[in-house]
Amino acid sequence: MRVFNAGLILLCPHMTLANDWRSVYQSSVESIPFISSAGAGCSGSLVADDRVLTAWHCVNLIRPVKVKWKSGGKSEERDAVPIYKDEDHDLTILKLNSPVKRRPFLLDQSPSIKEGQPICTIGHPISRDVEDDLAFSISSGIISKINRKNIITDMSISPGNSGGPVLTTDGKLLTAVSAKYSGARIGNIAVLSPAAATSQAVTVTEKQQTPLTWLDAKNTWYLYIPLGSNISGAISNDVEASSIKENFQELHLEWRARDRLSISASSGGNRRLNTSSVTIGVNWPLPDFNSFLPFEAGAFVGRRFVENTEAKKQRYFSVAGVELSAYRSIFRVRAEHSMAADKPLSVITTSIDLLSLFQ
Repeated sequence: MRVFNAGLILLCPHMTLANDWRSVYQSSVESIPFISSAGAGCSGSLVADDRVLTAWHCVNLIRPVKVKWKSGGKSEERDAVPIYKDEDHDLTILKLNSPVKRRPFLLDQSPSIKEGQPICTIGHPISRDVEDDLAFSISSGIISKINRKNIITDMSISPGNSGGPVLTTDGKLLTAVSAKYSGARIGNIAVLSPAAATSQAVTVTEKQQTPLTWLDAKNTWYLYIPLGSNISGAISNDVEASSIKENFQELHLEWRARDRLSISASSGGNRRLNTSSVTIGVNWPLPDFNSFLPFEAGAFVGRRFVENTEAKKQRYFSVAGVELSAYRSIFRVRAEHSMAADKPLSVITTSIDLLSLFQ
């Protein structure tokens, strides 16, 4: 039997490699960083001593990016900026602030790939750091189908695998992990970026090194539901003090252009007040002192409309305020002050983005 197995290895070496990824893992793992930006954790592939390939959706808010490797018993970290984006194929290249002494991946230059071809990925599923239990996990499978805009595979991936390398049996880089299909009746179905798009990204950035700016960030929607709110101050003589002592609830819809400039509308109140507002503002990330709970600050101006449900008298106020949000703007504290002709209105709202619960 051993002689028979040895003969198979000599005649068909790819058969052994397709089932035994140990050598690929050992030669590749040092070139696969953990990437964090705006609270999201992803994987990547070193394609040059100062450039890393990953998925565009991992960094598309253009917030500070940290790239980290495990080196012996210590961690090695670099700051990085995106220098290339391919939104259609979910790819980006990150430029490190200084080179690393690690072996970059070689691109697979084979003329074609086929359904049924064995592949693997190494990444950091459901991990928050390179020290987590699932960091640097390997998963293997085959190419299930090749489409015009993506590649389908049966490899098992989870959040955190995004951007990780897809490797051939000889350890060459084919492409990057993009996403997965999910659902109660769906098995292991993952989506990979096209190999040609990966090759183009690596080739273009050999010469193109200009960092992307906030103007390249994606547009975002937020639908905030209140966790707690209160009103302080008196609005006018037409609104009694008892009207503002009850808990105040307000639904808030916000659209951000390039995730920085915002237009928002809100509606809510309590049993005695109906109120709504329209504001425009600006949001900006604060210095990144915590990769997994990053904060953004914002300021806004606009108009607030208040109606006493008993007196049926409408009041309009100019609004100015500030907000502090965390973790990709999902959690937010918003404080505003509305100026009236006689007495002011102040509102403080803590809320969570409802849309993020379904992503």
